[in-house]
Amino acid sequence: MSLRADTSLVSDVVRGVERRILKHFMDLLVLISLNGYGSQISGYDVIKYLQLKYHFLPSPGTVYSCLYDMERKGLLRGKQNGRKRIYALTQYGAESAKAILNGKDRILNFMSMILQKNGSKAPLQLLPSTLFSSMESHAEP
Repeated sequence: MSLRADTSLVSDVVRGVERRILKHFMDLLVLISLNGYGSQISGYDVIKYLQLKYHFLPSPGTVYSCLYDMERKGLLRGKQNGRKRIYALTQYGAESAKAILNGKDRILNFMSMILQKNGSKAPLQLLPSTLFSSMESHAEP
């Protein structure tokens, strides 16, 4: 494989990981965005924000599902405004956003730990022997 093809593959793989992060942590993005600007947001606003800032265009179903879930969890309060549903942070949502921001260093360290190489053995290669040795110490006679 040529260096150019290898670079392209890495770029594609990394972009895929970025898209997964945006999709699976969309709730965090919404919380932090609303907390920072203290405003209200619609599903369309979330879609446009992700597209403009991260060049990621999520499906409306993904965005609205996330917003409804956040509303059910008490993080957002939604109200109908004509044909749009507008969301604002609840007190619990604001406290959650602040907790996330206060724990930012811990979260980043955790992500670094996940992506870090562990010597010559991958982390999952270390797991079975550790798991089985702890199971043996608890085995019944």
